[in-house]
Amino acid sequence: MTLAQLKELAAEKGITLTQTLKANVIAEILENLYPTSLSAMTLGELELTPEFAAGTTAYTAATTNAKDKLSITKTDANAEAVVKLGDTAITAGDDGKYEITWAEGENTVTVKMTNGYEGEVDTTYTITVTAS
Repeated sequence: MTLAQLKELAAEKGITLTQTLKANVIAEILENLYPTSLSAMTLGELELTPEFAAGTTAYTAATTNAKDKLSITKTDANAEAVVKLGDTAITAGDDGKYEITWAEGENTVTVKMTNGYEGEVDTTYTITVTAS
């Protein structure tokens, strides 16, 4: 995205840009215009530690279940989510949830949120689940 496009986008949102912006400032503005955060995340009935908060990106949980369903709520409905168990991508079911089958031991689930602007802004949430 060019600075001119960013200024036009900001103007649409009522934001005036009057100075040259550095890359990190552009990323911050894009995050404010098109957030890549989640407003909610649950993993079945499992307890996430710490409790979910949009600004927290690392969690742990424990389970004896064979499977659980991950549910996410995007702050911006247009943000894109890629959910993986290890290196394997998981697609959402008809209910919009991601069914995850656990292997015994430690399992790493990642939720990478992007704003669709050539990966300029992204947020990755990680849940380490220990299955027994």
